[in-house]
Amino acid sequence: MAIISDYMIADLLLLSIAITIALYLYFTRNFNYWKKRGVPFTKPLPLFGNMKDIFLQRDSLGGVLMKEYERHAGQPYFGLFSVDRPAMVFRDLDLIKNILVKDFDVFMDRSNPMDEKIDPLNAKGIIGQRGKKWRYIRMKLTPTFSSNKIKNMFYLVDAKALELAEFVEQQSLKGNTIPVKEITAGYTIDVLASCAFGVNANAIVDRKAEFHEILRQIFELTTIDLIKTTIAFFLPWAVKYLKLKLTNDHVDDFVRKTLWDVVAHREETGLVREDFVHLLMKLRKGGEVLEETKNHGTEAADQQDSRDMTNKNNVLEV
Repeated sequence: MAIISDYMIADLLLLSIAITIALYLYFTRNFNYWKKRGVPFTKPLPLFGNMKDIFLQRDSLGGVLMKEYERHAGQPYFGLFSVDRPAMVFRDLDLIKNILVKDFDVFMDRSNPMDEKIDPLNAKGIIGQRGKKWRYIRMKLTPTFSSNKIKNMFYLVDAKALELAEFVEQQSLKGNTIPVKEITAGYTIDVLASCAFGVNANAIVDRKAEFHEILRQIFELTTIDLIKTTIAFFLPWAVKYLKLKLTNDHVDDFVRKTLWDVVAHREETGLVREDFVHLLMKLRKGGEVLEETKNHGTEAADQQDSRDMTNKNNVLEV
């Protein structure tokens, strides 16, 4: 028995060493990518790439990129590694302009780790789309964010500002302490709810309003939420295998119910309100939102994509 045990320990030790070597080789297989291409880069670490501080929650993505940006001062671009995937950051304004305008067709697709069956709300949004679907939705939504359309919603923002001013005045007359952070957060939530969903969240007065709580759940991420977001960003291929959902069912159900209730009420009553929901309803019914601006280089492609997607209505279908 002792001999068998010794052999088993030796086998397990060799297996562990083999697995460790295999993992090391797998996660470092691309680490010469930028060196071979003559691109300046920061030396990566196995398992983390250049994102160790993010995984250990010592810094944000913006903070890490800023440090790397300053480290490579004077370079038109530099390379990084997102775990084991090569990534490039551009500093030169002319290159950035080419990527965002002239050569945008080559760079427009994002990694799309979300599965419509598992996480339909995020997967069907514009950020989760690729190719012709993304171009079609963008082409339809862009006019809704024109300066005139935003100006048409300003009265909603102004109305909430008056509510905020009145609330502050009442609290000051009563001699109450005014929690600036809380009421400004409530004002922001009220404006968002009014302009985007067409509802009165009443978050300025009621800090326990449902809209307030839902947004708190979205933006105040738990440790599990941070882990899922990190995996989705740095290991997108793992999302479908692990069947990860970035937002919980309660948030999804609230967003869907709120939006569809508003749409149903307006269709029944004929109510017209100049907000984002109204613009989406026009698009959903096959209408057009005017003031659309296109680049001459992509106009023909946009028209072709529009014909290809005529019967595929992605707006509000979540």
